[in-house]
Amino acid sequence: MVADYFVNLFQGQATNYEPIISCVQECISEEKNLNLIDPLLEEELKEALFAMDMDKFLGAYGLNSMFYQRFWNLCAKDVFLACS
Repeated sequence: MVADYFVNLFQGQATNYEPIISCVQECISEEKNLNLIDPLLEEELKEALFAMDMDKFLGAYGLNSMFYQRFWNLCAKDVFLACS
């Protein structure tokens, strides 16, 4: 009985989200959406990284952008794979 309860509780059920989705106003064009879902290019990543101020940190325990800029030739492939 307990197992059946949890199976029913967590089992996926067919849900029609269309009434909810139809209430959400579109705020991005189809063209921009296609651009956002395009695969990341290594050159785009490098361009964004090198546009950052050198003393900006990526997080509380992250390395600053100067590290990645200075050692890009050594870490580019690994950074790109992590971001992809």
